[in-house]
Amino acid sequence: MLLSRYDQAKEVLLHSEFLEQLNDGVILADGGMGSHIFQLTGRLASPEYPFEALNLANPDMIEGIHLASLASGARVLTANTFAANELDW
Repeated sequence: MLLSRYDQAKEVLLHSEFLEQLNDGVILADGGMGSHIFQLTGRLASPEYPFEALNLANPDMIEGIHLASLASGARVLTANTFAANELDW
């Protein structure tokens, strides 16, 4: 029997390591990327200074934020792509 894409995704999720860990308790995620960048740079994001551009302009800063999150106990990291689309700004 062929499974739909939804059913395939459901099967993967039901048997995922992430779900097993979630069943064992709370999983800590990273904090707000914009807040971390503001703390390091003192600047707010703007059309002229989008934080997502730092992925290319200053990847070491972004990596450092992720490493600090991991060192603080985070087990889930999110990408610095909150407003990285053509519809924003």
